[in-house]
Amino acid sequence: MDLAGGGGGGKSVDLPVLGKTKTVYVWGGVAVVAVIVGYAYWKRAGSSTAEQEPSYYADLRTGSSTGSDAYEGADDSISGTSGSSYYDNLPASITTDQQWTAAVVNSLTYLEPDYLYGILGKYLARQGLAADEAAVVRSAWAAVGRPPGNQQIILATDGSTAGTSKTPGAPTGLKVTTLTPTTITITWAAVAGATSYKVYRSDGASTTVPGASFTTATLKANTSYTFQVAGVNTYGEGARSGGLTVKTPATATKTTTPVTTKPGKPAARPTVSATTVRRGTRGDSVKIIQRIVGAKVDGIFGPETESKVRAWQRAHGLVADGIVGPKTQAKMGI
Repeated sequence: MDLAGGGGGGKSVDLPVLGKTKTVYVWGGVAVVAVIVGYAYWKRAGSSTAEQEPSYYADLRTGSSTGSDAYEGADDSISGTSGSSYYDNLPASITTDQQWTAAVVNSLTYLEPDYLYGILGKYLARQGLAADEAAVVRSAWAAVGRPPGNQQIILATDGSTAGTSKTPGAPTGLKVTTLTPTTITITWAAVAGATSYKVYRSDGASTTVPGASFTTATLKANTSYTFQVAGVNTYGEGARSGGLTVKTPATATKTTTPVTTKPGKPAARPTVSATTVRRGTRGDSVKIIQRIVGAKVDGIFGPETESKVRAWQRAHGLVADGIVGPKTQAKMGI
């Protein structure tokens, strides 16, 4: 290409196919092409950035711990220390866990829906989460706010996760000790590490109690309720117990008035069939004596029964020979 060519109207260049062309047109064309290429590159780069999956979720998929640590730092910067968290900004339109879950899945599009549903289901069911699963829940908080129930994250306590936070295990042994149409008392086995307990009722009511028992007088008669209990400590609330379902009675148990009866014929007093009962004797006569002296009632006059007879005789001013003869029988009323 000859850039030294001349001619009227300015310099020109000799281009293949086009022939002689003024240089001003050549440079103009180059500028247009450069603008087009630059715009296309900028648009493609911007689109790639917007669609790029956050590094901590890439780490979650590959099992790397780097992303999880990075996310924990991001969580700290979002929460701050003022007590008000970005996570709390739940839209007013979300009023159920199902709506919250759908909003999270629609927001975290760089994660597989099935993967998200599994983690969110465990979280909403108050099951222990691994560290990477907890990171996903925190991201859900950051995207759409906490769920309507404002559940806390419960870390798994089986030793399979990193970190030292340990919430109490699920309480066991729930049982009813008092039940009326409006009142119930429930007890359970104390959980190691729990400093208090939260009791949940199927109608939505809940309360916190300091020990392993709970009483309420706010029930309705002839109504079924299911109760669950969770242990609480400084790390948070642990998994809930299995449900205890109880139906209150329709009416209070009536107190019966004792009936006074006229004196009747007195019951015949027990009698022994032998004049003398001593060690080695067996039968019903021995059982009668054993009941009187407080020995084991087995119908066998052995060492224990003899010892009890001696003690009884001494207590009643008789000769303590361990033999139940006529005098001892008379004193016994047999």
